[in-house]
Amino acid sequence: MVDDTIMNRGVLFGKFDCNVNLPSIQILLKIAKVCYVSIDYLISNGKLSNHEKEVLKRIEDIEQLDSYTRKKLFLLIDNNVVQNFKAKQAS
Repeated sequence: MVDDTIMNRGVLFGKFDCNVNLPSIQILLKIAKVCYVSIDYLISNGKLSNHEKEVLKRIEDIEQLDSYTRKKLFLLIDNNVVQNFKAKQAS
């Protein structure tokens, strides 16, 4: 169910939409949570971070790895996955 504290503020949203007022960080957090997006997605008009939650979860998991394992994983991704993808795109 959508948070009533957000949806009952139509006038406030109208001011945001018309650039008359800016939302507080607390309101941005609530909007992002209700819409299942990140705050950067909201403030970038949806252009920066339109990743699926599954992708974002994987990124968070990778950030928890130790430095050595993370470097090896990035090396694997860069040398195999990304290079193969770019090679296929170029041909």
